[in-house]
Amino acid sequence: MPGLPEAFIRFVAYILIALLLATALGIGGYGALLAMRRTGSVAPAGTPMPTPPEPLPAPARLPAGSEFARTAPASGSTERSPRQPLTIVLRDLPAPLRADPVGVSVTPLDGPGDYIWLPLSLASPMPNGDLELATSVFGTGEFAATVALDPFAAKASWLARTTARVGTGQDRIVLDAAAAEVTLRPAEGVRHAGPFWLRRRDAAEWQAPGAAAAGVSVRDGKASLLWLGHGDYELCDPLRPERTHAFTIPATTTVELSDALAAPRTGRP
Repeated sequence: MPGLPEAFIRFVAYILIALLLATALGIGGYGALLAMRRTGSVAPAGTPMPTPPEPLPAPARLPAGSEFARTAPASGSTERSPRQPLTIVLRDLPAPLRADPVGVSVTPLDGPGDYIWLPLSLASPMPNGDLELATSVFGTGEFAATVALDPFAAKASWLARTTARVGTGQDRIVLDAAAAEVTLRPAEGVRHAGPFWLRRRDAAEWQAPGAAAAGVSVRDGKASLLWLGHGDYELCDPLRPERTHAFTIPATTTVELSDALAAPRTGRP
């Protein structure tokens, strides 16, 4: 081509030759692939074939340990201790609490067992004013019965609690369910106080019911109300545990926060 250097022409020719070779190799490879798909690939003679894996053994139960062989029930066993009838009597429960969701919980203390919740709608009134509930429990041993404002409060925020042995022929639990509505109000001149911990002095695991579990408080000089079972209680400043206020129900049903407990921490009213 006139006007083009010889080196450039040679370079273009090399590129064209390379493209032709690549095209020929691609066509040949594609044809070989089609032939293999039609006839199937055959391994060269003498190529060792992989050995198939041995089948897994059938599943078998492991032998029982000596410490379990004496006590473990047979597989699939549904044997349980027979049910024991149980009667629960509630005494002196205030009239405003004699309706759902208030109820009674029954739990075993000697080992695993059923948790039973009995709403007061199942209770039968007795001539003397008590309430009676009938149920049954598995096995024998020590059981705890609690009166609570709802099923969620039965474990730690109960109004009354007692324990008794079941299976001794006296399967009857009597609960003193006396309670009072307590008014918590600030001392004169105090508009805001709290939140304070409310503790039951005879039961370290007890927690205040409902929203009071996060701390009881008064705001804008307004009193707050909550139901508490009879017993000894204590209000405590969580930041300064030495600041406490003790009171007893039913001797006290109106709790006025003392100046020492309700003093503002920042010096502001």
